[in-house]
Amino acid sequence: MNARFTCEDVARAALGEPVKREGAELLYRCPLPEQHNNGDAHPSLKINTTKNVWSCFPCNAKGTAWALAARVSEASARLVARMNLEMDMIMLPVVRWCWC
Repeated sequence: MNARFTCEDVARAALGEPVKREGAELLYRCPLPEQHNNGDAHPSLKINTTKNVWSCFPCNAKGTAWALAARVSEASARLVARMNLEMDMIMLPVVRWCWC
């Protein structure tokens, strides 16, 4: 068994299909678009499937599959926190005290 943890596997599992393919590179939208001036309108997360590395130049981030998994997890955690905050604002409980 030759199981290998690849950047492509992480990206496909977390981000879906690539937006574009250029030779050995897969292009995705960055999972942290708020760190880009243009919201990552042009996909900047590049995965080199030959070298099994990734980079996002606007974020100045790069690394192995493990680093990509951590980056995607960070984006997911931010999204969950933002959604929880929004839900708390929508569903604030009304507490009434009765000193009967």
